Amino acid sequence: MAPLSSRPIPKLQDIDLRLLRVFVSVARNRGFSAAQTELNIGQSTISGYISKLEDRLGLTLCKRGRGGFDLTEAGEKLYDAALELFDDLDRFRLKVGEARDDLTGNYAIGTVDSVVPLGQGAIPRILASFARSAPGLLLDLRLGSPQALVRELHSKRFTAIILPVFRPLAQTRVITLEAADPQVLFCARNHPLYGKPADPDEVRAAPFADRTHMEGWTPYTSRSLNVAATTVDVECQLLLILSGRFIGYLPAHQAREFVASGDLWSLSHPELDYHSRVCLGVRSDDESAATALLIKAAEDVTGSKFLNEA
Repeated sequence: MAPLSSRPIPKLQDIDLRLLRVFVSVARNRGFSAAQTELNIGQSTISGYISKLEDRLGLTLCKRGRGGFDLTEAGEKLYDAALELFDDLDRFRLKVGEARDDLTGNYAIGTVDSVVPLGQGAIPRILASFARSAPGLLLDLRLGSPQALVRELHSKRFTAIILPVFRPLAQTRVITLEAADPQVLFCARNHPLYGKPADPDEVRAAPFADRTHMEGWTPYTSRSLNVAATTVDVECQLLLILSGRFIGYLPAHQAREFVASGDLWSLSHPELDYHSRVCLGVRSDDESAATALLIKAAEDVTGSKFLNEA
């Protein structure tokens, strides 16, 4: 393979986009086997596509062999660039649709987990209204941590995000969807604190399951608690609490049925409880027709207005 510096960078053609989509699947799945299932083509065909892309670009993208699969440094850079390219193509389709008064293409919305139990609230109604007003759009709804959602919003991987907001978010317009979602410490029925009134000193000494990505994001700080397990989402934290070994924060709505069945005990205390404000956020500079429809849906459902910052 000729050195990179001696070969011109090829102009993108349709075949390159197909090859790049195969590469993105391989990179995302970290191997040919998982990509084979996703793409529904054989490993030998995938390998041929990757080799063809490497030859087209004059780069070695993957390490494959007895040592297992890995991306090269060039492969990691191309993966990031390919994601940006496909995001740009999606935005291009949206802009073409706007020009034709026919909104089409992908509209990516990111959300934190554990908002499904808020099903009687604003979020499902906003999504329904938005989908009715733009039936040609393909809604792409994905999970992420609050920090990742904000990062992906401003890198334009997401066009809108749903997340708890406790402080102003730069260059972001927000509207409150769920104004007061209590966050409370809980333990399971086989935990030593079960059935006892919450004593802050006892609670702080008990082994605590921490959602690590929330540190520095919410009003509470895990430094004042006895961190003995970590996770990144509410569902896993619920499992840790139900083990009986750990206490942990859960949204009150998430724990309601478990409290009613006696599987969880509330350790609610004024010194330890806090409230979450679930909001919809969009970039301040986003003036697209699709986002305008989403904002209108949110304002109609909530009766509130978008603010320039949280």
